[in-house]
Amino acid sequence: MKVLILGGSHRDIPLIETLKKKGFFVITLANANYYIGHKFANKYYNIDFNDLKSVKEIIKKEKIDYLIAGCGEESFYNTALLANEFSLGNYDEMEAVEIIHNKWKFKEFCLKNSISVPKGSDSYKGLEFPIIIKPQNLSGGKGVNVVYDEKELKTSINFAKKFSNNLVFEEFIDGEIIAYSAILKNQKVVYDFVAKDIPYLNPYLISTAHSYEIDKNIKNDIKNDTEKIAKILQLKNGPFHAQILLKDNKYYFMDVTRRIAGDLFPYLIEYADNVNYSEMVVNSYMGMDFEVNKGDKKYAVRHCVMPKKNGIYEGIECKVDYKLRLDLVKKNELIKDYTKVHTGIFILVFNKYDEMLNTARKINDLIYAKVKD
Repeated sequence: MKVLILGGSHRDIPLIETLKKKGFFVITLANANYYIGHKFANKYYNIDFNDLKSVKEIIKKEKIDYLIAGCGEESFYNTALLANEFSLGNYDEMEAVEIIHNKWKFKEFCLKNSISVPKGSDSYKGLEFPIIIKPQNLSGGKGVNVVYDEKELKTSINFAKKFSNNLVFEEFIDGEIIAYSAILKNQKVVYDFVAKDIPYLNPYLISTAHSYEIDKNIKNDIKNDTEKIAKILQLKNGPFHAQILLKDNKYYFMDVTRRIAGDLFPYLIEYADNVNYSEMVVNSYMGMDFEVNKGDKKYAVRHCVMPKKNGIYEGIECKVDYKLRLDLVKKNELIKDYTKVHTGIFILVFNKYDEMLNTARKINDLIYAKVKD
């Protein structure tokens, strides 16, 4: 049987590998020959997955059995749209997709249903500085900026509009960022995982994530709100990933998605909890049943290596044992904008929580990129 993934970057590797282990013929589709994920697939097409006419032709030509969403907002939207049209998967109705994957519509939904989110609007008027500006339909920190007074507004708005004309304005809350990854089944959370998200050289780009223990009551409230969202929107079985802000024992939903998180985050979950996360995701997308299979709990760090300057890339220095390594940049390549580049991804696994935390705190000194002028 054939599966088509709208994607093919390194972020899609966990899904590609899982599908191949299950015996599927995996085809990736993205107009980027350099995507590492293509090498893991059985076949790939160098076609823009926003070109829906061409994608539909591939679906018919290859006689695709299932569509799988890659790790990206546009990928998920297009996959849900086509899967609903061709009956090639188990995805939310488009009305729910529009709400979940549009930052302003989701904020409106949360405010209407008493779910905690930062105060915001589709305009900066009526908000108190500092204000954070975000494109409505993008992830990964693209176009995001914090503005501290009216003098900075015009420049920041123009910067954000390079990525999208549709913007969201929020009152900026300087708190702790966590990732909440859940698996939904019949609108109930049957599995969840919490990680701490840590930026490094770019405040809007997460570099390191690790297993994280938060107050049980707060975690339970987040779970209840997730199930509330799922019930109101009648969400289908599958992944629910949220970025949440914690401050003063309060939590605020910032962004949510029905796709996997990026930069091999599924492997972080699987190594930490010894759980069949990627299998649950692909089974749910295909409308197949699944169970949560967990083994002995451990603690893990996912570290994306960033260079500290522009220049000629020489490689990665690693001074600690790791379970997984994926290099993303070749030696002698020119780094042009170091604040947006990940040169490699590492996953480290620990038996003790404190040992993991101590390593995570100094991870940029233990694993780092070497660059020469």
